[in-house]
Amino acid sequence: MKQLRKSVRVTTAILALMFISIGIYFPYSVYFFGGRWFARQYNPLIKYPGAVIRGDILDRKQTVLATTVDGNRAYAADESIRLAVAHVLGDEARNVKSGVETFMASYLLGLNTNFITKIAQAFSIEPRRGDDVFLTIDAELTAYIAGLFPSGAKGAAVMIDYSTGQIRALTSLPSFDLTRGASGLTGDVLLNRATGRLYAPGSVFKVITYAAALENIPNAAELEFMCTGFLPVENSTIVEAGGATHGLVDIRRAFELSCNTTFSALALDLNYNNIEKTARAFGFNEKTLFRDLMMEDGIYPVSHPDRGLDNLAQSGIGQGSVQTTPLQMALAACAIANGGVMMEPRLLWFAKQPNQGNFPLGSSIYKRVMSSQNAAIIKDAMIGAVQDGTASRFAIPGYVVGGKTGSAETSEDKSVPTHSWFIGFIDDMNHPLAICVLVENGGAGSLVAAPIAQQAMVEALRLGY
Repeated sequence: MKQLRKSVRVTTAILALMFISIGIYFPYSVYFFGGRWFARQYNPLIKYPGAVIRGDILDRKQTVLATTVDGNRAYAADESIRLAVAHVLGDEARNVKSGVETFMASYLLGLNTNFITKIAQAFSIEPRRGDDVFLTIDAELTAYIAGLFPSGAKGAAVMIDYSTGQIRALTSLPSFDLTRGASGLTGDVLLNRATGRLYAPGSVFKVITYAAALENIPNAAELEFMCTGFLPVENSTIVEAGGATHGLVDIRRAFELSCNTTFSALALDLNYNNIEKTARAFGFNEKTLFRDLMMEDGIYPVSHPDRGLDNLAQSGIGQGSVQTTPLQMALAACAIANGGVMMEPRLLWFAKQPNQGNFPLGSSIYKRVMSSQNAAIIKDAMIGAVQDGTASRFAIPGYVVGGKTGSAETSEDKSVPTHSWFIGFIDDMNHPLAICVLVENGGAGSLVAAPIAQQAMVEALRLGY
């Protein structure tokens, strides 16, 4: 009998714990994943919204990007704007995943309207209208940046206010014209490369290897390395771009010159776990949960018997198994420029309910990715890379700017042109802008992506950002 009572108590305790766990997990999952569940293409509220006129989508300057005319969606008259923001907006049929039309459908369909407004709408003879959604992007700036890419190029660009996290521009190429619809187009055209495609980052990843070294190697800033142009590992050799040799360099100078052998040597000293810990702080290998948009999670390889020293050395320079998105690298640049603090990226400025005022949403800290001291060291090295290194084509007269170039190998025999990368920022809290530019198979980051980023920043400054 005693054993029976004990078993009943244990069973009761287990059941109670299960109910408590469910009670805690349910509101947690609804809060963090509810928007994603709602935005799924199978949700009948989105597929068959009933007698609801979708709200308009506007940019931060109140340029109408999407509206409803006679029951059909209509878009901006300027073709360059339509093409530049197509992946941000998405289409009504949800061929583009995670566009505003889907991800912010609860606003556009008026499902977040307050109770009083819902009652008023119920007694109105007018069709119910959803909320107007105002985005943080500047459509004019976004179209300008898209126009800087070489004709026919594939790639993406993201510009963010690193003090608030507000996205000023986000574009993906190739694009499509929303006025013609997205049905029949291939997934390659419909994919938002800024948020949804993973790439080898190449040397822009060195900012993370640098951060890992500062966090884990005593007096890392004082270490010196001899670059002879190549570094033998196990079954491979790390070489410098163009056969360069840099001689004796410290870590800062190696960063400015984008010395591969130095950063591969650092990776070998650090090991997988230490780099992965820092990469995870930057969002790699994590389930990122942003309120306004979805981002494919970056990948840093964890230690594995099949991933030996060769892959470890490659990972230090953003090659091997390392994968990331342009948005993630833009956020890395933001965190470095912002003293080690990564703000949550915001695409939604505010949603305006019918006959209501404007209530802009506030910014919030997403996470601290490194100490302010280490962020200052890397920021200073990025400034040095512009002043006397590989990022010189990002220089903007009258402003202190920092940057890092990347040329990511896409084939073992180097027969395919590299992906051209650049991340950078303006070191000025009156113009707190960071940027990432990626041109698929564009060649050297210093020659292709960096000049695009420079012209984009100059235009943003002209527009008052």
